[in-house]
Amino acid sequence: MPSLEPESTWYPPLVTTCNVLKKLHDYVKPAIFQDISQEAISLCRLSILSAADLIVARPDTSEVDAHLFVIRHLLALKEITTAVENATTDHEVVSQPPSDVLNTLLRGPGSLFNPGGLLGGMLGNTRHGETLSVARTSIDEDLKRSCELLITKCADGATAPLATFISKCDTFSKSQPNTLLSTQDFAQPEAISGVQDEFRSTCKQHMAEWAAHVRLYLRDDSTIGVLLPALHDEIASTFTAFRKTAETRCSPGCGTLLMTLPDLWEWLRSLSTDTQ
Repeated sequence: MPSLEPESTWYPPLVTTCNVLKKLHDYVKPAIFQDISQEAISLCRLSILSAADLIVARPDTSEVDAHLFVIRHLLALKEITTAVENATTDHEVVSQPPSDVLNTLLRGPGSLFNPGGLLGGMLGNTRHGETLSVARTSIDEDLKRSCELLITKCADGATAPLATFISKCDTFSKSQPNTLLSTQDFAQPEAISGVQDEFRSTCKQHMAEWAAHVRLYLRDDSTIGVLLPALHDEIASTFTAFRKTAETRCSPGCGTLLMTLPDLWEWLRSLSTDTQ
């Protein structure tokens, strides 16, 4: 079983689940222990998700806190599940560091951030190719969902100036279809460059706050290193849409004032270095 020390930093039902299963293992038959464990793990997972809903409802916390709470505790619950499987089956399930777990979830075929996939889908197999238990699969799905929502939340905040500009262009075009966007002050090169400047400032602030928040809950820089590429993908996607809108609908000559995608990626990586 994973070490949950100090216990005061963990959600109490998770600590109770871990401690009870440790004791039961020595006193019940393996088949019975496995059944009890799967039920206990499932109930603990649901309790963690319910607690996250309560966190969102509190005035002094946010969705980011809720997602990080879920990720932190489901990673530990996944370790408990691995320990139970190793204690009750004739093959070993290899335990992975948190950063490896998240990398598999975010870059797997079912990931929102994988070009070929969306949210959902079964995840992973054991080294013998057997289907993972229902409890393990549910944990993986909830972990992946929380990671993706966490990343999307940060990306939305970091790219808010870009999204606002795109929305403004769309609204104008719909309301005045016979008037060129290029005639409007907000669509001039200087204004577009100003939007990029605002984005750079906002993005830098949000990424620094986000990294500090993640580190507070997960206390693992390698985990941040796994989450950052997916966050960069989301930011780059919105910036690409902004640049396309600016160049093709507003001011064809403004491209020289904007970062290219390679420039953007280099800048994002420099921000990532600053947050570590």
